[in-house]
Amino acid sequence: MLRPGQNQSTQQSLRRSAPGALPAIVRVLCRQPILRTAERMRKPMDEVAPRSSDLSTETYEASHRRDSSAEVIQEQIRLAYANLPVSQVVALLNGLVLAFVLSFAVGTARAAGWLAGLVAVTVARMVIAMLYRKASPTAKAAPSWRVFLLAGAAASGLAWGSTALVLYPPESIIHQVFIAFVVGGMVIGAIIAMTPMFATFVLFALSALLPNIARYSFGGDNVHHAMAAMGAIFLVAMLVLGKRIHDTMTASLQLRFENRDLIAFLSGSRKHLVAVNADLLAAQDKLTKANEALESRVAERTAALQAADQRKDEFLAMLSHELRNPLAPIRNSIYILNHFDAGSEQARHAREIIERQTQHIARLVDDLLDVTRIARGKIELRRERADLTELVQRTMQDYAPVFQQFGIAVSAQLPERPIWASVDATRIAQLVGNLLQNAAKFTPAAGTVELSLRSVDGWAEIRISDTGAGIPSDLLPSLFEPFMQGKQSLARTEGGLGLGLALVKGIVELHQGSVAAESAGLGQGSAFTVRLALLAFDDVPAAPSPARHRAAQARRALIVDDNKDAADSLAQLVSMFGHAAEVAYDGATALARARANPPDVVLCDLGLPGLTGYDVARALCAERSGIRLVAISGYAQPEDIAAAKKAGFEQHIAKPIDPEAVRNLLL
Repeated sequence: MLRPGQNQSTQQSLRRSAPGALPAIVRVLCRQPILRTAERMRKPMDEVAPRSSDLSTETYEASHRRDSSAEVIQEQIRLAYANLPVSQVVALLNGLVLAFVLSFAVGTARAAGWLAGLVAVTVARMVIAMLYRKASPTAKAAPSWRVFLLAGAAASGLAWGSTALVLYPPESIIHQVFIAFVVGGMVIGAIIAMTPMFATFVLFALSALLPNIARYSFGGDNVHHAMAAMGAIFLVAMLVLGKRIHDTMTASLQLRFENRDLIAFLSGSRKHLVAVNADLLAAQDKLTKANEALESRVAERTAALQAADQRKDEFLAMLSHELRNPLAPIRNSIYILNHFDAGSEQARHAREIIERQTQHIARLVDDLLDVTRIARGKIELRRERADLTELVQRTMQDYAPVFQQFGIAVSAQLPERPIWASVDATRIAQLVGNLLQNAAKFTPAAGTVELSLRSVDGWAEIRISDTGAGIPSDLLPSLFEPFMQGKQSLARTEGGLGLGLALVKGIVELHQGSVAAESAGLGQGSAFTVRLALLAFDDVPAAPSPARHRAAQARRALIVDDNKDAADSLAQLVSMFGHAAEVAYDGATALARARANPPDVVLCDLGLPGLTGYDVARALCAERSGIRLVAISGYAQPEDIAAAKKAGFEQHIAKPIDPEAVRNLLL
């Protein structure tokens, strides 16, 4: 690193160095490992180190190489146009001499005609050169003038090449040699005038020499053949020599512009190095502080990841436990059903157990899906005008049997007048239900739960308090995170995935409200307060009018599912409700049966082997069959529902489907 005390000695060393060694010294300094280290440090320190001039010498030089290449092309074109006046005067004088000499061999008229053509080409090129000097094009515009150079070189070369046809005297070998001498001399002179733009020289040389070489090759004798061969050798030699001259000239131009850029770079190198040194000193200090802050953040995030990983392991163990719990009574109940009559008390009790446990599993799955949807922003509220008083009271009545079962006293303080709000009534009922269920889970027998609703300063405040287990103070900040649960007694655990409060928070936030938890500690009970914004009556959308139920009539339904048990059991439900049911276990069979005997309704799974449910729907819609299509699938994300509707399904129902939903579906 360059220290402030070293700058002066370094500058004196640079001044004492020979001019030729100065570029090498600067390049070595700019490529010192410390500068490369500083450049690597700069990338992750955009917010830490101040930006000064770019420390990358490679990037700097590359940008100048791109600029100098455009300037080289501009200079080549300028040189080519600068050489035009002299070269055209020489061409015109040589043309006069050639025409005068050949007029005695081929006639004055032919010589004069050829000379007129040469004069026209020469004048045109002189005019273009004057226009170029007047325009003085920039490096960006200069390449568009190359076409005039190319066209002029080709025209001039053809003029000299036409001597093989217009001025060629078949009977005079002396005049033929004279033509070859003049044309060859013009090509040699063109090397200097045209090699700044090598393509123009190539066009000129080929146009001027090839016609004469061809004419000599058809001369019929050894002398003419030898002249043709020598002409070809001369052409190749001129092209090789011209290319070398062009490359040397191009390299010279590039070196000229690079030297200019290097001088400009060196003139600012002192300030550049001083600024770099200052930046490095400041960056080193800030990097030290940033590293300390980063280490602190890494430690915090490591602890958070460890806690999250622990919660994940606990959740997986809890999920396994919660799924196994209902499976045990379901299996026992199925065994009982197989050994008792369907009308017996044991069979009735077994059916009730199966219904309760399957509902419990469905709730677990729904909670998981709801948390996922909320986290991904996939839940859309269906707001409507709702009376929160009636909604809270109805939800409390739904959960009253739960409190009675555990011997918990529940009371409510609800206002006598309605409290109107624009909410998703289903989600608010879910929110209140989760809080009531949470209170029942953690409140012991003979405990109390109180629910209240009031309007405070334009907000509806729902409060549920209990005299239960309470909440430790260290758990309150993370209480609403997914998979969080307080300690439960093994003697009385109602289970759950720890998603209820996370759902409460998600639903409240979707309504732009707030939720808070309070507790004096373990054994001191807890209270949850939800605040929802109230809207003026005129701003609340009107409640949708109730749908009219269609009169029940027997229908034909086609059930399509690759899970045979699912298809057969659904067909039995449909038949039990008084409708005709037909089953297909794959898409191809479903299409064949729908075409042979069109049903009124198709209840179709989406994830079928071969032809998917989407394919079945698209095929039936394309045939304009008029069949009502209903998707029944475990794929129930918003994108799945949208894909089903796009394929032609009128309705989407998530598995497991409620039997009452099947009944209503077929009304």
